[in-house]
Amino acid sequence: GIESGSQDVLNRYNKGISVEQNHQAIKTLNDLHILCHPGHILFDPLTTRKELEDTVSFFEPYLDYFFSFNDGFDSRLLFFPHGCEILKLYWPNQSEEFYDNICYNGIRFAFQNPEVESIYNKFVENLHDQNKYKGSNLLKRRIYCLKEALNEIR
Repeated sequence: GIESGSQDVLNRYNKGISVEQNHQAIKTLNDLHILCHPGHILFDPLTTRKELEDTVSFFEPYLDYFFSFNDGFDSRLLFFPHGCEILKLYWPNQSEEFYDNICYNGIRFAFQNPEVESIYNKFVENLHDQNKYKGSNLLKRRIYCLKEALNEIR
């Protein structure tokens, strides 16, 4: 679960690892000729433009090192492990049933930053264009579509 190229996002999710450690892990896997499928979170309610830019910059040099599925799209659903403390940060004072539902069914969320909302909408539009980055695996398509959305929404 690399999740992000932004240290702020890694800290927000209590990953207990640094961006530099993730760089080293990917380089080690590549040196050993081991393909990996990194978990990644591009958007959450608190996402900022800088976090998105950091994530694109992080993943882009490694896109050929990764295995990724060739189908699927992005959604605004987040899934969290049961008991994850970050749930209470985003949605404080909810019932245990509410938290259980998020863990098993995900949750659709609103962005706190209107610019990120626009970037997300453009990203999804780009991702759904079947001709964009045709033949690329899903992670590569996501990163390229995100990069394009960041360039278009200024």
